[in-house]
Amino acid sequence: MNKSDLINALFSSLGAFLCIGLLAYLNSFFKDALWLIPPFGASMVLVMAAHTSPFAQPKNIFFGHIVSALSGLLVLYIIGDNYISLGVGVALAIFLMMITNTIHPPAGANPIIVILTQQGLDFVVMPVAIGVIIIIAFATIYNKILNRNYFLWNYFLCACSMIEQYWFINADLIGWGGNFSNLNDSIFFNWLVDIFVFEAICFK
Repeated sequence: MNKSDLINALFSSLGAFLCIGLLAYLNSFFKDALWLIPPFGASMVLVMAAHTSPFAQPKNIFFGHIVSALSGLLVLYIIGDNYISLGVGVALAIFLMMITNTIHPPAGANPIIVILTQQGLDFVVMPVAIGVIIIIAFATIYNKILNRNYFLWNYFLCACSMIEQYWFINADLIGWGGNFSNLNDSIFFNWLVDIFVFEAICFK
């Protein structure tokens, strides 16, 4: 390994430390909210060490995690919590990611988490969507500082717009401080429609 590769590896490792450390801090600070899940560690490997991979692009990270989490919820609701549902959940996640062209390998673990821990709809928003937006925002800024070719800046601005809309404007509805326990189905599905509009505007 030459000096350039070593420096690149060190900066990539530092980026992973900073982002996961931030999520871990938020997870410990806000006691009523879950900010960090294991798949985020695998996502960081992609955005830091393989940032040019199609699987590391914002569209794949964001919608791969969302689609996979929803797959787990759907299977949990229909089949329940058993060994068959775990296999079906991951299989459905893979199928949906492939047909929507949003493959993100780390997201394949989301259905397992959802089913084993019997999560609800709020899990898709927090920690999945909010955590993924933080990862994308961090990866954008960090890779830009390192002069890496990650993705266009306007995508990052779109992500920031989503954070502003659903974290600050609706704070009175979903609970300030990361507490999403009051999120109802109507708010969730309105938000779900908006994120696919967000995809059409920002990622096409």
